[in-house]
Amino acid sequence: MIETEAQRTRTGMLYALATFGAWGLNPFYFKAVDQFPAIEVLAHRVVWSSLLLAALISWGRQWPRVRAAVTARRTLATLALTSLIIGGNWMIYIHAMDSDQVLESSLGYFINPLVNILFGRVFLGERLSRTQMLEV
Repeated sequence: MIETEAQRTRTGMLYALATFGAWGLNPFYFKAVDQFPAIEVLAHRVVWSSLLLAALISWGRQWPRVRAAVTARRTLATLALTSLIIGGNWMIYIHAMDSDQVLESSLGYFINPLVNILFGRVFLGERLSRTQMLEV
């Protein structure tokens, strides 16, 4: 079945709404588990995410691609670095929820895409179209 542009747009919008809805519920979850140390909550996220990822990789029969990625030194180093950055980001976010800084952390996540655009422009030399500039 060939998917039309309108169908892809609707699907993308549904995914975006589901994602934003999940992000909106995140603080409730972290407040529910705030009696546990932030490092323990992070450890659970790592373990359960790894298991889900392994299941998805198996389902998509992508283990050969994973094997190729982890045997390439540069790719493995990049994956390790980005994993540490994401883990640190989540540790800070969980700590912010534990210390009742929901509004501050939400503002940080709101501003983050704008900072990513700036980094893309400065470090990668990306150019924005007029429409993209207006959107930013």
